[in-house]
Amino acid sequence: MNNLHRILVGAALFLTLTAGLTSCGSTLTLSNAETSKKINSLKRGMTMEEVRNLLGKPTDKLLVDGRETWRYERTNVLTAETKVVEVGFIGNSVEYINTYEKREP
Repeated sequence: MNNLHRILVGAALFLTLTAGLTSCGSTLTLSNAETSKKINSLKRGMTMEEVRNLLGKPTDKLLVDGRETWRYERTNVLTAETKVVEVGFIGNSVEYINTYEKREP
């Protein structure tokens, strides 16, 4: 029974660590379903505060022609896929939302 307990604890630890690593690179949630739900909740007209409350701190911020764009990246270490969400603002309001898969050269 002691060995079974060690195996179960090891498996639980591995799954927890794997779930944590799949969220590296952003503050988006761990689960793909939860992340998709949050991204789908983004709407034009939302404020910067609403976006930050929903997705957390962006991975990167860009400023082009007076327009601010927040970029969120989420890499799944098991599949090496990186999903990117860009949220563009005019003033304090969301103007556009762009999602895509990042391709490595």
